[in-house]
Amino acid sequence: MAVTNIRKKIVVQGDDDREHLGLVHVITGDGKGKTTSSLGLALRAVGANLQVCIIQFLKSGITGELFAIEKYLPSIHIIQYGVDAIRERQQKLDQFAEKTSKFTFNPDEEEKDAARQGFEYAKKAISSGEYDMVILDEFNVVLKKGLIPVSEALELMK
Repeated sequence: MAVTNIRKKIVVQGDDDREHLGLVHVITGDGKGKTTSSLGLALRAVGANLQVCIIQFLKSGITGELFAIEKYLPSIHIIQYGVDAIRERQQKLDQFAEKTSKFTFNPDEEEKDAARQGFEYAKKAISSGEYDMVILDEFNVVLKKGLIPVSEALELMK
């Protein structure tokens, strides 16, 4: 899911006090392509001189996108909220080199806590006004597994 601010003022009947509305892109489906699609949105946003924050849920370790963004696109702020994301940087680099980065499909209590921390960070990132686009990578999985109630996600999008 990506939240994008629109710089042009849009007036909606009954909502005249708002200066602008945001867009919510929900990218879903089986298999590959969801993260890649949202990274394409991020790349286009950076090309338009917009500020981007990517929050990766349930992921930890150095993934290809994390490595590339940190190395080549420092204007994109990317942070992971998976249990192993707390490891030392060198351990992560070693893990990437050894191809042992982890994606957890069956989260335990630690993953639930990490998802909650990521969600709280997302709320701050979206409300801060610092970013024009905030991407919540794998957030649909968080919702499907019941780690964050759908009602809270809907409240965030208001």
